[in-house]
Amino acid sequence: MDASPSVRESYQLWTLPRWIIGAFVVLFVLVGYLLYESYTTGTAFEAGLSKANDQAKLLSALVDQTNARLADMKGQLDVTAQKLGLTQAELARARGLAQRIRKERKASDERLTAQIGQFKQESGCEGNTAE
Repeated sequence: MDASPSVRESYQLWTLPRWIIGAFVVLFVLVGYLLYESYTTGTAFEAGLSKANDQAKLLSALVDQTNARLADMKGQLDVTAQKLGLTQAELARARGLAQRIRKERKASDERLTAQIGQFKQESGCEGNTAE
C-alpha cells in the first residue's frame, strides 16, 4: 500500500493548472486565426495585383492606340500643311497677278483719259458736251 501514495504524489506533481491549458487553447486558436487572416489577405492582395496588372495592360494598349492615332493625325496634318503651303503660294501669286492687272488697268485708264483729252483739244469740243 505504500506504493500507491508515491504514485499519486508523482502524478500530482506533473499536472498543469487549468488556466495554463486554457491559455494554450486560446493561443492555438489565435495562431490559427492569424494564419487564416494571413492567407485571406495574401489571396486578396494577389487578386488586387492581378486586377491592377490587367488594368495596366489595358491602359498600355490604349496608350499605344492613342499614339498610333496621333501619328496618323500628324501625318495628315503634315500633308494638309503642305497642301495649304501650296495654296498660300498660289494665293500670293494670284494677289501679285491681281495687283499687276490693277496697275496695267490704271495705266490703260490714264492713257485713255489722256487720249480723250487730246481728242477733245484737237476737235475743239472741250467745253461742249452732248446737249
